[in-house]
This record gives sequence, C-alpha cells and structure tokens, in this order.
Amino acid sequence: MLSIVPFLIDNSPISVTDAASTFGVSENEMRSIVRTLFVTGVPGDSGKGLHGDLFDFDYDSFEDDDIIEMTNHVGPAETPRFSGREAAALIAGLQYMSDVVRDEERSSVDALINKIRRGATGSPENISVRRAPLPDRAVPLAGAISENMQVEFSYLNAEGSLEERRVCPIRLDVVGNTWYLRGFCHLRDSMRTFRTDRMRNVLVLSEARDHAIDPASLPDTLFDAPSVDSGIAVIVEISESAVSLLSDYDATVSEPTGGVVRAELTVAHLVNLRKLVALAPGVVRVVSPDFAVAEVAQWATSGASWHKNDPLTRA
Repeated sequence: MLSIVPFLIDNSPISVTDAASTFGVSENEMRSIVRTLFVTGVPGDSGKGLHGDLFDFDYDSFEDDDIIEMTNHVGPAETPRFSGREAAALIAGLQYMSDVVRDEERSSVDALINKIRRGATGSPENISVRRAPLPDRAVPLAGAISENMQVEFSYLNAEGSLEERRVCPIRLDVVGNTWYLRGFCHLRDSMRTFRTDRMRNVLVLSEARDHAIDPASLPDTLFDAPSVDSGIAVIVEISESAVSLLSDYDATVSEPTGGVVRAELTVAHLVNLRKLVALAPGVVRVVSPDFAVAEVAQWATSGASWHKNDPLTRA
C-alpha cells in the first residue's frame, strides 16, 4: 500500500490493468486497494479526517472506465530512495556474494542489482570489490556443487594427519583470503566445514549427492562447534570487554565474574588458537585442554625470547 501511493501520484492517470501488472497483483486486487484508499488519509488539523484529509480519485473514471486518477493525496508524496553512493555500496556487496550463490539464484541477484540501480536518486558509482580468487584445487568443488555430485579428497586435519573424506558439497564460503567448503561428510555422518587449502587430490565422483541440504539453511557463522571438521574444543578466559573477538566462533560464554568470562569454543587447529590469543595479548587465557595450554605457552615463550634477543628491540 505504501509503495502504491507514490506510484499513483507519479503515474496518475493509469489504467487498472497497467497498475495491477506493475505490482504483480490481479485487477480485482488493485480495484480493492484503490477503494480502500478512497477512505484512507490523515486526521488533519481538525482531527476528524475531513474531505481534504483523505485520498481522492476521479470516481466516474474509476467506475466507468477502469482508470485510476488521483485528485488529492495526503502524507508522504515520495518513496524513500537510496542515494547513488548508498546504491553503489549495496550493489558492490551483491556483486561480492554473487560468485557463491547457486546458479539458479544468480539471476535473482542480477535482477536485484538492476532494481537498486534504477531506483537510486543518482547514478551509482562504479565500485570494484575483489574477493580472494578461488584456488585451483577448489575449482572442481564449485563444479560438483553446481552439478549436485559427491567429491572425495585427502584432508589435513587438526592433528596434522591426512584422512580420506567423501563429502556431499553444499556451499563454498570465503573469509578473508581463505575459502571453505561446507558439506555433509560421510566419515563423520554430519555437516562439516573444510578449509580448501588443506585439501589434497580433490576428485569429483560420478555419484549424485545423497544429502539434500538447502545452502540457505546453513548458519552464517563458519566456526561453530558442530560444523568444524576435527575441531579442538577449548576453554578460554577472556576479558568481558574483548568478548566480541569470539563472534566468529559461536562460543558459549558464561556470565562475567570480576570482568572476566569463560568461553567454550572450537578451533580447527591450534594455530587458530594462537591467533586468537595474539589478537588480545594479556586478556585471553587458555584454560583447557592441557595440550592447548602447553602449545600456547610454548609459542608465547618463544615469541618473548625472540623479542628479548632482537637487537632492534634492545636498542
């Protein structure tokens, strides 16, 4: 209803047929909308909704000729529209994601881009958004997703050993410069997330996918405990002010005690745990498991030793 009013203001008079076609409704539905507008308006200064406070149309043209001709309008006369800069930002985001949507959805993305471009108050600026290129080893994965086929590959797990995996690939996602495959793993009998840079010998099989999962149903967060393949469950204590650093891990966070919270999360590799600690030195402490505590402690000790002996830091 809100979008029809400014349209009629700009395009009146217009036939019921053309108006209905524009909004994808039946002619009877459009007539019903117009009849509702006949008794719609604002209270006005009197607060009683007098004649000048209501939408008005040429009644005879409407009833006799099926023509909608607005003769009085109230309230907002313009549809809110994006500026050229706002439209450019939205278009850039849609272009960025268009490479990872399913082929049958790509036309919808293109249609939305064109709609935003046409509806902007000014011509959108040309913004080029570059994503990390899909690595060569991941190219067959994109084909398998498009063709609904299964794949096999060797995968370097969190313990540093190779495992043979058979997967129904569902979706490719990119975070920073790293591409991830999300799919149903037959070995684990559940959904998993795999780093493509840890895959070896990717092979597209002749068997069709036997697990139909809608890519849109997958959570946006990659690094949650159930989905990260061969992940390491760890417990950390972190300053309450730095909890936002855990947003990508879908961590379970306890209530703060003395400005500190305890969080349970899953990391794919101990390297990732070291990166987390490095993001907030002094405010993140690894509590368990013991081998993770030892790994981070050794890494921190080595770093401190190197820093102490670096001639540049001693100067």
